[in-house]
Amino acid sequence: MDATPTGSGAPEPFRVAYVRGVTPAKWVRIWKERHRDRPIELILTDADQVQVLHDGRASMAFVRLPVDGDDLHLIPLYAEAAVAVVSREHAASVVEALALADLSGETIYDATGDIDETFALVAAGVGVAIVPQSIARLHARRDVVARPITDAEPTQIALAWPYAAGTDSGSKSIDDFIGIVRGRTERSSRGPSVPEGPKPRASSREPSKSARKPKGTSSGNGRPRGSRRPRH
Repeated sequence: MDATPTGSGAPEPFRVAYVRGVTPAKWVRIWKERHRDRPIELILTDADQVQVLHDGRASMAFVRLPVDGDDLHLIPLYAEAAVAVVSREHAASVVEALALADLSGETIYDATGDIDETFALVAAGVGVAIVPQSIARLHARRDVVARPITDAEPTQIALAWPYAAGTDSGSKSIDDFIGIVRGRTERSSRGPSVPEGPKPRASSREPSKSARKPKGTSSGNGRPRGSRRPRH
């Protein structure tokens, strides 16, 4: 169902989940401009980025790949470079970029745990965190620095929604939100086709015979108009 009414009679919000590092503010603003009759609600999710779709808390989600997507539609959106977050006292803090080999022997943390706690350990010199660049920016602190890793695989952000019905799957709302994220204008976004306007009405005045007959056509006696009978 596209917009199930709540008990108060108001339309149910279109719920979109997102992982940390994704900034959906622009897409939400466009949605509000185009869908004043249906509010949108954001849900921040991390470890349960796919579960939020399966249990119906959200209709769509911005997820960080890889995920178990056997029962999900997935549209890859953009890639994020990986960075190493190290203490300002770490030897790697003075270089502009790193290779994975430069971090051999280090305790490596990723973005799956509590990021604030992880960065606190890094700041204390207990290991290095390898995270997407957006996560490093979001949780930046003065006692750590982030350095690009030249040979690390980037992570991918994707838009996901379930095949199963019951969570706006296949609805106009999902089609519209996909169009917003992909940058389609309101005129070109998917949805019901615009009905044709009224066709022009035919004139009630009949054209005159002279208007209907082009010049030089037969006048009814078999001769072209304006021609003379040949003299014998």
